[in-house]
Amino acid sequence: MLRVLKNSSFYFFNSLLPLFFSLISFPIITRYLSTSDYGLIGIISTYASVIGIFTTFQLGASLPRLKHDYGNDQLASLFSTIIFSIIILISLCFIFIFIFRYEIVNLLNLEHYEHVSTLLCISVGTMLINQLCSACNFFLMAFEEGFKILLRSVVVIPINLALTITLIAF
Repeated sequence: MLRVLKNSSFYFFNSLLPLFFSLISFPIITRYLSTSDYGLIGIISTYASVIGIFTTFQLGASLPRLKHDYGNDQLASLFSTIIFSIIILISLCFIFIFIFRYEIVNLLNLEHYEHVSTLLCISVGTMLINQLCSACNFFLMAFEEGFKILLRSVVVIPINLALTITLIAF
């Protein structure tokens, strides 16, 4: 029972950590963005999130079930297969976006913005990091390692925030 409470508290703080960083970064981001830039970042982030769902098929979410079905012995090889699959799928998405960048910009009706294709590529990089972190979270959840999930978040969220600031500065 104590282990469940301890891991639950780590999961709770892990869910609060992105909110905390968002609260800190919001004044910084709004200082540098105009209303239209903020909307552009919102549009690109939304499309990247949707693309992330469809390109990776949420493979990382299968890890707790795979641990139950196959045990600890085969989970490491299944985890590496899922990580490799996520990297391949998002790389294909990146190549697709790079090849059809002008068509995508026209489809989104964003021709008047400069560097939209670069913003799309940066957001795909952010999506890759988010999907890999999500798979790692599910892997650690399968082993009930709440503290390691919290430590991973403490490292990855500032990296993600730095990518966001790069996206804004560009």
